[in-house]
Amino acid sequence: MKTIIECFKYCIQCHAFTIFEKESSDRLSHYRGLEDDMFAWSDVNETDRFEQNNKGLVAINVLAPDDVFNHKHKIPIKSVRSM
Repeated sequence: MKTIIECFKYCIQCHAFTIFEKESSDRLSHYRGLEDDMFAWSDVNETDRFEQNNKGLVAINVLAPDDVFNHKHKIPIKSVRSM
């Protein structure tokens, strides 16, 4: 089972390298061969620090289900900073 950190990294790479446009984009084979020197992956366990280390390249939104509307809407937990 993949860790949350690995899932976060795959999510960022999926959009940065437009893997989402490929067939079966959820397969790890799309990610294993990447030469990813675009991002600084140190301190990836803290989204704020990851944004700071990659200033201008990435902005992260963190959302949670809204209990008031039976999870039909998402409420922001962390706002995007200006890049």
